[in-house]
Amino acid sequence: MTLFILENKPLSDVEKLAFSPSGQTLAAAHRRHGIFVWDLADRKSKPASTTVRAFGQFQFLEEKLLVWRDFQRFVLFDTRRGQVVRQSLRSVDLAYQFGAFVNPTVFICSLTKGYQHEQQTRSDHGVTQCRQRNPRGALDLLWEQNTGTLTSKCAFLLADGQTLLTIEGRSYPQQIFRYVWRRLLDGAELRHLETTILQPRELALCEPWLVSNCSRHLQIIDLNNFVAEPIILKNDSRREFTSCQVHPSGKFIAATNNDQTVKCW
Repeated sequence: MTLFILENKPLSDVEKLAFSPSGQTLAAAHRRHGIFVWDLADRKSKPASTTVRAFGQFQFLEEKLLVWRDFQRFVLFDTRRGQVVRQSLRSVDLAYQFGAFVNPTVFICSLTKGYQHEQQTRSDHGVTQCRQRNPRGALDLLWEQNTGTLTSKCAFLLADGQTLLTIEGRSYPQQIFRYVWRRLLDGAELRHLETTILQPRELALCEPWLVSNCSRHLQIIDLNNFVAEPIILKNDSRREFTSCQVHPSGKFIAATNNDQTVKCW
C-alpha cells in the first residue's frame, strides 16, 4: 500500500535517494538538475543545490552531510547551507567497481586486480578492502580479503556494529551472487549463501529485510529465511524504478522512477 507520494518536480527522473541517519530528511540526486531534499515532517521539497552534480555513491555521513564520489575523490556537501564543504577527501588510488561508507569513517570497496583468459572464459580476481577515513582526508587500508573469482557488489554494516554483509557476484560462466557475513575487525568470513537471483540494479538494507531493485519491481527478502518467497512491490505505472531506500526506522520504503514522484510504501 502506498503511504504517501512526494512530488519531485521539476526533476524528470531521480537517480539516487538517501535518508539521513535520523530519517527526518530524504535527499535526491540528479545529474542535470542537482540535489533536492525533503523534510519528511511537512513533506515539502527544496533545492539544496541546482549546480552541484552528484555521481556514483550517494549517502549521508552525518545528519546534514552528504557524500558522493566524483571520479577519484569524494565530495562532502552540507544540505543545511546548500554548498560543498570539502572536496579533498581522496578516494582510493586504484579504480574500484564498488565502494560505500558503512559508517561515518569506515569505507568498504571492491577491486579487480587482473583477468585470466582461457579460451572464451573470463575470470575476475577480486578483493574486498576495508579503509578508514583519517583526519587528513585519506582512506587508510585496514584489511584486504581475496574473494577469488568474486567481486563485491555492495556492503552493509549490520545492527550489531561488528558484522558486515557483503553481496559478491560473478558473471562468468554463470551469474551467481554470494551473500557473505564478514567480521568488521579483520574481514574474516563467518558464513555465506550462494544464489542465482537476477542481478539487481540497487540494494537497500534494514534488518532483517533486504530490498532489491529489479527495475520493474522491488523484491523484499528476509535475510533470516532465504528460501521463503520474497515480497514483491510492483510499480503502478509502466516505468522502471531508478532508486530505492529503506527508512532507518524500517517502517517504509522510498522508491522513485521517471514519473516525477517518490512513492513511499
